[in-house]
Amino acid sequence: MDEKKKRQLAERRRRERIKKKKQDVMTILLCLVVIIVELILIIVIKPERSETPNPETSNFDTSSEESKELTFDEILESIKVKDSSCLLGGSLLPNQFVAGYDEFDISVSYTSGSPDTSVVGEYEIGITVRDNKSSRKANYTVSYTVLNIKSYHHVSLGSDTIKYSDIVLDNSINASLSLDLSTIDCSKSGVYEVVVTVGMLKYNCRIEIG
Repeated sequence: MDEKKKRQLAERRRRERIKKKKQDVMTILLCLVVIIVELILIIVIKPERSETPNPETSNFDTSSEESKELTFDEILESIKVKDSSCLLGGSLLPNQFVAGYDEFDISVSYTSGSPDTSVVGEYEIGITVRDNKSSRKANYTVSYTVLNIKSYHHVSLGSDTIKYSDIVLDNSINASLSLDLSTIDCSKSGVYEVVVTVGMLKYNCRIEIG
């Protein structure tokens, strides 16, 4: 074989090797593209589909995500029946004796009659808790206290100092006042707001001088 043919053969083989390398590189790049696309499908598309299952074709149980409606027995366990109080001649609503309930679930009423707040003292009365979705009900006996505490007290200009007994007329209760009455100057016109605290309860008394 002469020298010219040898060079031609070598050149042909070199071109074939280059061509094969290019084909290998293209194959590798194509595989990488396929892998990247599959990763995108796994990360993005599949989670979105799993979050919105078709209820007709999927066995995924969505009932746990929905709020369960409480039964009447569960409602009775969650509410708190308590005693209450009011000022002399005031009013007491039946729902003041029950805490922690939804008015759409139950209604509260007096079993019979209504509280008599015309006389100072502690009394008992019956309340009825009814299920708004059925005919079931539960009866409770609660206590209420009628307190003789003034909600308004007028003092003539130039009068003597105001005393505790001018505001709290019931000697049987232990109340605390938010204002020291001895600091009020009855020689000057003015209006004072005093908070009367009895246990956990608070009542407002307006004192007017003039």
